[in-house]
Amino acid sequence: MMNLKLCILASLTTFLPLESLAAQPMVEIPSGGIHQSSIHPKLPERVYPRNAEILLKFSLADDNLDINKLNEYIPISNDYHPIKFTDLRPGDWIYVALKDLAQQHSCTISDSQGSPFLENRVISRYEAAALLNQCLRKIGYQTDLLKRLQQEFEPELAKLMEQVGNLEARVDEFVATKFSPTAKFSMVAFNNFSITTFRGSSNAEAYRRDYGALYNNYLIIPSLNVSWSGRDMLSIIGVASNFDPTSPSCGVPFLASYAPQCGPTDNELKIFRIFYSTPLTDEIKVTVGGKLFAFDFLPISNAVYGPKGGSNIGLRALPLDILQYAGVPGVYPYVLGPGFGISYLKNGWSIASGYISTYGSNSSPGDGLFGENSGWSTVTQLAYTGKSHGFQAAWTYTSYPKNNIFFLEGTPLASNPFFGLVPMSVNTAAAGGYWYIRDNLSVSGGVIKSFYKANSSSVEGLNTINLGDSATSFGAVVTLQWERAISDYGTLGVSFGIPGYLQFNSSSTGIDEQPYALIGFINWSLTDNISLSPSIYWLKQAGGNADPNTDSFGLSFLMSFYF
Repeated sequence: MMNLKLCILASLTTFLPLESLAAQPMVEIPSGGIHQSSIHPKLPERVYPRNAEILLKFSLADDNLDINKLNEYIPISNDYHPIKFTDLRPGDWIYVALKDLAQQHSCTISDSQGSPFLENRVISRYEAAALLNQCLRKIGYQTDLLKRLQQEFEPELAKLMEQVGNLEARVDEFVATKFSPTAKFSMVAFNNFSITTFRGSSNAEAYRRDYGALYNNYLIIPSLNVSWSGRDMLSIIGVASNFDPTSPSCGVPFLASYAPQCGPTDNELKIFRIFYSTPLTDEIKVTVGGKLFAFDFLPISNAVYGPKGGSNIGLRALPLDILQYAGVPGVYPYVLGPGFGISYLKNGWSIASGYISTYGSNSSPGDGLFGENSGWSTVTQLAYTGKSHGFQAAWTYTSYPKNNIFFLEGTPLASNPFFGLVPMSVNTAAAGGYWYIRDNLSVSGGVIKSFYKANSSSVEGLNTINLGDSATSFGAVVTLQWERAISDYGTLGVSFGIPGYLQFNSSSTGIDEQPYALIGFINWSLTDNISLSPSIYWLKQAGGNADPNTDSFGLSFLMSFYF
């Protein structure tokens, strides 16, 4: 895809005055591109485009570009005023500062003859801006010197951004009619340190002995995405990890401590999901796959993930699953298998519906895509996503075979009020959303109500389950997040929730006391691709009626890598 764009951009030079190109130095920039503005949230207007290197080759040839106007600066702060000059000479302080940065961080940009910019010769402001961006791309922090340099070259960068937008718009017109198949590989990696302790009941000592050690887990999710038209997508997603399925991070002894990164594979790389999606119209898309989640065909995986809910505000590395699904906690069952879905998305509004079967790949009687024991689920979602607020409402119906659990981040009874003795069906209804109180302060959360029904009878010991027995459960969570707290790169968050618990049960298995959860977390973005997320949580009565007095305290330190 990139090669095609470069070819098209080369053809666009026929629209530019080539004679003026010859009079200007050509600038070559490494293929990594230009520093991304998201690293500097306080300077949103200073966007350093990823294709600015192309503009450096063509912008000086634009008859409409007036170099003199670029020097008509306005003071940016009270303590620093940009210097009015056209070129940089070896004796200028900016020249010296750029040379020091280049040496410290191995920033190298050459002219058309292959000579480095800073070889004791005069360089233009555009050459200096290019070198500054190359250094910024390698530096994951901000200093007063860097701020002054960015202020100094702000007009050049703004002019480049404007012209890049014009060029890319012309490129996109060509790409839309001359698309060739393209593939993109990406990967997400997590490394998590955790420790948990327990108190409050006679079971606490045994829990500390079995689950109280400091432990470390990793999770790797490689993804290959292939497109043939530029609008369709085949996604092949793998997973590998060393998570222990009997650890607190995987919901033992309490499901409420389940971490979203839990995906035990015993260090083996396995196919996690594979599905294909393609649009029918500009608003309607269909998805079908041999192994997928409901999230793979739903337009909104979580209402909290609005336009502002990006990687820099701490929403993609939450410590517990109850927060990961903060919009509608637990409403989408953990059903993974063959399925399909259809969605409609326009002007921020979306509606979607789909079907997944856990045992849809089996040919045994009762299994298959639609068998009574196939563990199938239907999902319907209505959502709106805006810049300052959004919501989603969802309903699911899931049929569970005997000995299966409804994966709700709550008490054991909320997972299966009938102890897995009989097949059951579960209807869930939930709603949630987010609201930005201020530009960097948001509140989000949701509630869920689940309705269970026994589909056969069973008598085992003291437990009697009758056909048609019913139960209900409830769960909720609210999260307050302060983005760019303390510094440009940190997010503070606190959540209070009610893990799912059984409120009513017509069978003999009983109900729960209401549990509570309190979680505090920080997400520190070292770069656009690396974040650190320490967290602490307290769970009260998460063991349900089988263990109502045990409290759980946990600490974790999560490192996230995206590339």
